[in-house]
Amino acid sequence: MKMITLGKKDIAIHQLNKAIEHFFEKDYISSITLSGASEEILGDYCKKENKENVLNSILKIAVSNGYDQDKSKKDVFNAFNFPRNSLKHADDGIDIVVLENIDPQLMILRAIKNYETLDLKPTEQIKKFKE
Repeated sequence: MKMITLGKKDIAIHQLNKAIEHFFEKDYISSITLSGASEEILGDYCKKENKENVLNSILKIAVSNGYDQDKSKKDVFNAFNFPRNSLKHADDGIDIVVLENIDPQLMILRAIKNYETLDLKPTEQIKKFKE
């Protein structure tokens, strides 16, 4: 068996590119799952480089616009991640998931924001998505 070695950032970029391709094929399940994984990995790299990831940016905006500060950060992130998490977990009591066209777009945009925060060169897929 041949083994391959992959960097996590390269994996995240691959996931993001594939998420965009799946979006254009209207495969929203794969698109959300892949872009969510990419967003999380790229967000971790933002933290490592002392840059603000997209979820923390959204949280700051929400709080500045009157979001209840007494709610935990986890509650906020759970709300933002609901489409992705509802596709990944079966222990949430939800047996039917309704997806809208906007759900994969938002997850892809979050991943792209982290990607751009890391000053990475746009891929062809990202350019196409942003047209």
